[in-house]
This record gives sequence, C-alpha cells and structure tokens, in this order.
Amino acid sequence: MGLEFHDPYSCIECENGLLMVFSEYLTYQFLCLGQHSSLSPRKYISVAVSLAKLLCGPVLTRLKSSDASLSRQLADMLTSYCELQRSSQAYHVEAVERLIIGDDVQNKMVSVLQRVVTGLPSGPRAHAFLAVDSTLVRACTRAARWPNCHRASFLHLLLLVNALKPSDAPTDDAEGGPSDDAEAGPRQPTAAIREVLCFLTASRSPLSPYLVYVMHVWDGMDLVIVCDLCMTDVAGGLCEAIESVARCHQAVTPAQRSQIYGHLKHGLTVLFSYTNQLGRSAEVRSLVGRLRAQWGQLRRLKVDAVLCGADTVPPAVDQGLATLSRTLESTFEAVCHALPERAAVSSSQLLRLLDQAQAELDHYRSFLFARAVSNATVETRSHLSISRYLDNFPDLVHFIYVDRSAHLMTAPSTRPPDGRHDLTDTVWSMIDLANRYLCEGHMSMIWRDQHYSYGHFLWFEDAMGNPQKAKESPKRLKALYPDLQPGILVRDYFSTLISVCFPDATEEGVRCYQLFLVHKGPVQSSRVLEQSQRIAKTVWEVSGAAATPLDLL
Repeated sequence: MGLEFHDPYSCIECENGLLMVFSEYLTYQFLCLGQHSSLSPRKYISVAVSLAKLLCGPVLTRLKSSDASLSRQLADMLTSYCELQRSSQAYHVEAVERLIIGDDVQNKMVSVLQRVVTGLPSGPRAHAFLAVDSTLVRACTRAARWPNCHRASFLHLLLLVNALKPSDAPTDDAEGGPSDDAEAGPRQPTAAIREVLCFLTASRSPLSPYLVYVMHVWDGMDLVIVCDLCMTDVAGGLCEAIESVARCHQAVTPAQRSQIYGHLKHGLTVLFSYTNQLGRSAEVRSLVGRLRAQWGQLRRLKVDAVLCGADTVPPAVDQGLATLSRTLESTFEAVCHALPERAAVSSSQLLRLLDQAQAELDHYRSFLFARAVSNATVETRSHLSISRYLDNFPDLVHFIYVDRSAHLMTAPSTRPPDGRHDLTDTVWSMIDLANRYLCEGHMSMIWRDQHYSYGHFLWFEDAMGNPQKAKESPKRLKALYPDLQPGILVRDYFSTLISVCFPDATEEGVRCYQLFLVHKGPVQSSRVLEQSQRIAKTVWEVSGAAATPLDLL
C-alpha cells in the first residue's frame, strides 16, 4: 500500500474488536495482534521495535540466530515492560524514578559506585548505577560525564534488569530485604552476573555499542555497570549508511533520494575515516575493503546522478545498493557484535567488585528496600520527609511531578502499605486521559468525577526558572507527527514538543515540566491552580529533583 498508493496502513480493526497493527523499521516488518486494553497494541509494537534495536542494533536478523537467545531475551523484556507498565508509575508516564534519600545516604551510594567504576580495568569508560525494584538509587561515571544518551536508555536498562531476575531467587523477609538464608553458600558467577551487549543512543550515533553487566546484589537490588566500547563514530557511520540504503527503496521522488544519498555518502565517509579504530581483525579489514570496492563501483555507475535526478533506479544500481546493504550489515555484526567479546571484563574482577559493594551496602539494604516500597508515600507520614509538607495542601491525595528536561519523576506510591485507598486504577486513568488531550494540544486541564478532582499541567521555563510562552501552537505537533505519543521509550515526545513550540531555541534553553494532581472530592479550580504552582517548588525543595540532567551524577 505504501509503495503503490503512498498510503500505508498502520492498523486494521476487525469486527470482533481484534486489532492488527503494522510497523516498519528499515526493511523489517512488524505485526501485532491484540485487543483494546490499558496497553494498546500500537504502543506495544512501538516498544517492541525499540527493544529489538536495543539488543540488535540496526541488524534485526540476529533475532533469528540458531540459539534463539536474543529472541528469548526480547520476549522477557517485553513481558517485563507489560508488568511494569501495569504496576509502575515511572513506566506509565515514561520517566525515571529515583529513591528520595537523605544527603548522607546519597553520598554513601556515590562512594560505593565510585569504588566500583575505579576498580574496573583502565580501558573502557565505565558508568554504574544502583537500582532497587526498578527504581534508580544513584548513578556514577568514570568518564567526563554519563553517556550523552537519552533518559529512555535508563528505562530500557531497568527493563533489562527486571527481565534478568534470577528465577530461583530467594524469597524476601518481612522487611523487604532478602532472608538470611540468601547469604549462605558460595556465590555462583553465572547466577550473580549477566553480561549483555546493548545499543544505546549516544551523541554521534543513534545506536552505539555498550557492554552492560547486571549484578544481583540481593533479590530486588541490582548493581549495573555500563562499559562504553568507544566505537561511537564507527557505529554512527555504519548506522547512517545502513539506514540510508534501506530508505533508498522507500524514497519516491528524486529530491528524497538526493537527501538519502547525502546521508549514505556521509556515513561511509565517517566509517572509512575511523577504520584505524577497528583493530587488527582480518575479517573486519576484509569487509571494509569490500565496502570500499562496492562503493567505488556504485560511484562509477554514477549513483549520485541516478539517485538525485532519475525517476527510476536502473537495475545495476539497485543490485549494487542491495550488495552494499548486505556488506554493511555484515560489517556491523563483525564490528559491534564480535569485537566487544575481546573487551569483556573477567568474571573474577566483577565478582570481587560485587562482593565489595555488597559488604558496603549491607548496612543500608533494609532502609533502601523500605524506601522503595514507600517512596514519597502520602499515607505513611513517618517514612518520608516530603509527607509533612502535604499538610499544606488540603484534600491532595496524589501527585506526579516530572522534570521533562531530565525525565526524572517524583511521586507518592499509589499503593499505601496499609492497603487502604489503592489509587492505581484512578491514577492510570488520569494519565491516559491527560495524554490523549495533550496529543490534541491541551497542555493544561482540570476535570472531576464522582470521587476525585484531577489536574494536569505542562509548562516551559528557561534556565533561570522564568516561565516561557510557546511561540508556536502545540497543536502543530500532531500535524507534523500524527503518530507520536507522549513518552520517551519510543521517541522523545517532549523534546519534539519543545522544538515545535520554540523553533529557534537551543536544547538547553527551554525546559519542560509536567504535573498531575488528584484531590479528594470536588475542589475549586482556583485551589488546584494555586496548589499546582506551590507543589512544584515544594517537591524540588524536598526531593532535590534535578535542575539539570547532570544532577543525576
């Protein structure tokens, strides 16, 4: 339909309510069958594509490998996503949740992570973070800064951690930590440490290879080490070339093909200029030599003139592009899948670091597990300092505050420890309704039902905290990107919204914030508006919510 009529179908709904949803990434086709539910098939298939790219890069044929390990891992991560999307506010609003802990505990966590990254071999640029029950505790880096990647990478990695939970994990005791029996007996390296090659977004590459080590400290607590393989430029050039060749067949007009040719040429130029980074692998040198020869042959066929000026692509050029595509994918596999095996950190080194971290964290584990259960809980006043501030907000029963510039979330639990007033379904419905109206361009709205009053506010500020009024209507976003949905797992909706509303602003010049409020019973709109302004400041003061992405470090 897309090639013949320029009107591709993205979804077909059957009479019995069954949905058939289609998606495409490069030359790969995805199909999802499902019913209307809290997790729509459209969202599910989009997340499936993003997770497949996380595990395979742009060469998704690896999912068909003989041992089926990658396909099983993808299935486990999708299962984890469905579970967390139903149970976690962080995954429902798609933002990173941090434990709210005091300065002394924060400093201790940073100290532990710093010893972990400095204890690694001097080669890779290492980064580490600690997570408790899919909630970020703290992050640390040995490089100049954390990888310049999207906050969605944290959500992806936390999904990976959740999917790699040991199936034979010991049961927890009443305090939320592991039982004493969990410490008995020797540690099994294969059960304690898992190594996964992941492709994360970097500054100069949409999919750059990193070695990720997931180390289970205790059941529910994980130490994650992310090693940068320092192949961002090579991976970026390969990704750009692979995507350009794939899109050549989708381009309709010479103008589109001209733009694609520019990206193809740039990607290959970058790849060839960084050939020295590829080491002494005979296979890689042979593949790069074949790429040079095939690109030279295409240039002799006047590929630039053909793609930029001709209405149709001659068979010789078409066949040459197909051959180049296969060689590019083989090169990507050899460079980004085979070479990282030589950069792996030994199990003995990782076990030593894990034992050191476990010894240092032992004194804090009960506190961290308890805080993960009642992070910013409204009902349990004794657990968190922010709770005492809620007395200043009459009838407030729940809030979600998100710094969309860093995608960091602060929110009470929807499930109080005493089991009363479970707000999960209420909060999920509020988020879904607010997102539907946000897609229509409504950034502020107040509504109510029989039991609660709700508010959703999204606003912009400059670096000094001064309110900023959008220069273009947010409704233009839907006209430009009709399928884009609020969130960051698939694509950053909010950075795209900023670029549309502030076309001349820099990425750091405008910051975006989001606030959801739930009040008990009918509440005047004036009170909701007044509280929305005060609660944002209160949350920042109490939780230390990041003013910039670097505060996470």
